[in-house]
Amino acid sequence: MSIVEALGLGLLQGATEFLPISSSGHLVVARAWLRIEEPPLLFDVLLHVSTLVVICYRFRTRLAALIRAGALLIAGRAAAADRGDLRLLAAIVAASAATAVVGLAVSRFLLPPARTLTAVSAAFIATAAILLATRLRPNAPSGDRQPGLWLAIAVGIAQGIAVLPGISRAGATVAVCLFGGLDRRNAGEFAFLVSVPAVLGALALSLNDAGGLFRETGAAALTAGFAAALLMGTLCLSALLAVLRRDRLAWFAAYLLPLGAAGLLLRW
Repeated sequence: MSIVEALGLGLLQGATEFLPISSSGHLVVARAWLRIEEPPLLFDVLLHVSTLVVICYRFRTRLAALIRAGALLIAGRAAAADRGDLRLLAAIVAASAATAVVGLAVSRFLLPPARTLTAVSAAFIATAAILLATRLRPNAPSGDRQPGLWLAIAVGIAQGIAVLPGISRAGATVAVCLFGGLDRRNAGEFAFLVSVPAVLGALALSLNDAGGLFRETGAAALTAGFAAALLMGTLCLSALLAVLRRDRLAWFAAYLLPLGAAGLLLRW
């Protein structure tokens, strides 16, 4: 993979990881159009790690509070003031467990046939339908509500299904949070916090591909892709949270619907 190709894939990853339009689906399409050979799995994961850095920085205060609450719980020193953070931490653990189970099952049985351009186009349309459906949700109750166990599991299942290219992880998890009664701020925060363990788990599972990564991609191309995803991700996460605050998530359906329809009609 050349530096230019890695740079382009990094920019695409950074933009589509946070905007609810599916980074994996766009990477499948881009590779087909540009006739780029499939890179090592770890390259994809490292592009996600670059956007994970963006998430950790953006939500650094909340993450620090969760780590502190977890450490106090392990040490047996958690106090009543830590209950809110511990409930949120428990919800993230529950969502991560559901993601692991569903994601592994989807990867094993559904992922190979889902990587065709036709399947990705259909998934784009499904994501558009999910985003449009958020306009029909009931109004969230007032107050700073945090996700409960069942909502956390539902979010984890949605994140596991979003392993399929064309299904937006951000779109699916935010939509489930909104339908579960979270306000827009908490929905955006929880949807991205639950992605942290998922990306770390994917990285751990792909470490045996590290040798192939440097042989086939090269350090310069890898650095270019990582930096591009980091920069673009920073910009697009801010953009998505702004759109979410205005309750305009369905706007992205106007892009995904014609994209998916064109893919099905033209079969690319």
